[in-house]
Amino acid sequence: MIKKFIPVFSYVIISGLWCQAARAASPDEIFTPLLKQKTFLYDSGFNYFLLKEDGKHGGATYDKFYSTPYFYSFDNSIRCPVLPSVDVTLGFNESPSATYHRTTYSPSGAINSEQKYTLDYQQDYRVNVKARQGPAEFYLDVLKRREESKWSWHVYPKDVPNYYAYIASHYEDLALGMKYLSPDYTAGDASSLSVITRPLMDSRQFYVESSWEYRSGELKRNNPYYAYNIYYNFYHKLKPVNTPKALFRYGLTDKVEVEAGLAYTFPFEYEYDYIVYYMSGNTSLKTSGTYTLDNNFSVPVALRARPVRNLELGMSSDLSFAHQSLDSSTKNTNDSLRVNASRSLDFFGIRPAAQLTYLYDAGKDTPRDDFSSVTKRLLMKNQCLLELRYLRDIVALRKNSDNGPLNLIDPYNIFLYPVDYFTAGTEYSTFFVGDVSTYAADVKAQNYNIFGIRVSYGITDAVNVGFGCGYRSGSAFHHLSMYDMQTRAYKIKGYCYIDPSADVRLTRNSMLSFTMHYVPQYVTFMQNTGYPKEFKSETTYLDLSANIRILF
Repeated sequence: MIKKFIPVFSYVIISGLWCQAARAASPDEIFTPLLKQKTFLYDSGFNYFLLKEDGKHGGATYDKFYSTPYFYSFDNSIRCPVLPSVDVTLGFNESPSATYHRTTYSPSGAINSEQKYTLDYQQDYRVNVKARQGPAEFYLDVLKRREESKWSWHVYPKDVPNYYAYIASHYEDLALGMKYLSPDYTAGDASSLSVITRPLMDSRQFYVESSWEYRSGELKRNNPYYAYNIYYNFYHKLKPVNTPKALFRYGLTDKVEVEAGLAYTFPFEYEYDYIVYYMSGNTSLKTSGTYTLDNNFSVPVALRARPVRNLELGMSSDLSFAHQSLDSSTKNTNDSLRVNASRSLDFFGIRPAAQLTYLYDAGKDTPRDDFSSVTKRLLMKNQCLLELRYLRDIVALRKNSDNGPLNLIDPYNIFLYPVDYFTAGTEYSTFFVGDVSTYAADVKAQNYNIFGIRVSYGITDAVNVGFGCGYRSGSAFHHLSMYDMQTRAYKIKGYCYIDPSADVRLTRNSMLSFTMHYVPQYVTFMQNTGYPKEFKSETTYLDLSANIRILF
C-alpha cells in the first residue's frame, strides 16, 4: 500500500518546493482560515430522504407497483488545531436501520408479490488534515464508507421469502493536495460580494492547486436462499483509480480572472461477476465482465468578470475524453466458455455553463468574524443575493460495430447510495428497477440542460432565507445489462426541482441551518429487450437536512 503512494507524495512535495520561493500573501480570503489555538468547531447534522414511487412493470405477469423507500442519517464532525499551522477534522456519518416494501400487482389488479428491503447501516469515516506554510496549504482528505443491507421477495400472501439476499460493500476515497496563492499586487476587491463568496484574483495574481485522488470499492451480494434451489452471487469490484489534477487561476486585471485545469485518470478496471448455482445437479453458470477505462482526461476552463461592484459574470466549460472497453464471457454448466464480442467506445463530452451572481448590499459592508470565516457568512439585513445558472451537457459517442447499447459507465454510483433496489426514478440512480447490485455499473446520463435560479435574503443580520428552483431537461440513452446481456433503452422526462433554505445565527459562535431538495415528479421510461411492455416509473422525493455548527 505504501509503495502505491510513493509517486503521490513525491508529486505533492515537488509541487510544494516549487512554490516555496514566493512571499506570503493573504490566503485567508481564498482558503478557509485555520482555527485559532485552543478553539474547536463542532458540526452536527441530520438528513432525511423520502421517495414515493408509482409505476408499471414491463413483464407479462406484472402490472403496477408501489413503494415508499426512506432512510435518514446523522453526521458529526469536530475540527481542532493540533499545531499553530495544522488543523485536523474527524467526521462520522451513519444511516441507522430502515425497512420498507415494494408491492407489485398483477394485470387483474390483485397483489402479486412483495419485496422487502432493510438497510442495516451505512457508515462514513472521514479525516481531513490541513497544514499552512506561508501562502501554501497542504491537505489530506480520507473517506471510508461501509454498508450492509438485506433484500427479500415473496409471492403474496405468504410471508416466507422465495428469494433472499445479503448485500455488503465498502468504498474508499483519498485525496492529497497542495494550494498556493501568489502575493497580492493591488489593494484587492473589498466588496460585500467578495466577502459572501470569494474575491477574484488581483491583477497578475495567480492561484495553483495540485492534487492526487485515489478511489476503490467492492460490493458482494450473496443469495443463500431461493425457493427453486437456484442460488445467485454477484460481485462488483472497482480496481484502484488514481487521478492527478492541477488547477490554475490568474488575474488578467483586478476585475477579470481566468481558470484552466487538467485531470488525468490512469487506466482502471471495473469487474462484474454473476454466478448461478443449480443445486439439483451441482452445476453453475458464471458471467464475467470487465470494463476498462483509459485515455481519460478532463479539462476545465473558466472566465469570471466583475464589471461593476457586487456583480459577477462567469462562463465555464469542462471538456472530457475517455475510451472504454467491455470484455465479457459466460461459462456454461458443462464448463464450456463462450467469449462475447468485445465492445468499446470513445467518449467526448463538453459542459458549457454560464452564471450570473449579483448582490444588493443595501449600502452595508458585510463584516468578517472568526465564526463566519470558518463556516458561512450571512447576508446583512435587507441584503439580497441573486444567482442565475445555465448548464448544457453535450456528449458524443463513437462506438465499434459490436458495441450496441454500451454507454460510458458511472463506476462510483453503486457505492455512494444505500437504497439498493429502490433508487429507481431519481437523480441518485438511472437504473429503472433499482437493481443496482444485480446489474453492472450504472451509466452516465447525457445531453441535457439545467436552468437554475436562487435568491437569498437577509431578514435580519442573524436570519437568512433562500429559495432556489430549476429545471433539468430530459435525457435518453441505452444500457447493456450484464445480468442477462439484454439491451435497455431509457428515456427520462424533464423535471423541476425546488431548493428552499434558512440560516439562523443563534449566538455569536453558533448557527442553525436548514436545506431541502424537492422534486415533485421524476418520470422514467425503460424498454427491456424481450419484454412485451414498457416500464414506467413516476416518483416524488425530498431530501431534508438540518445542521448546527458551534465554535468553542
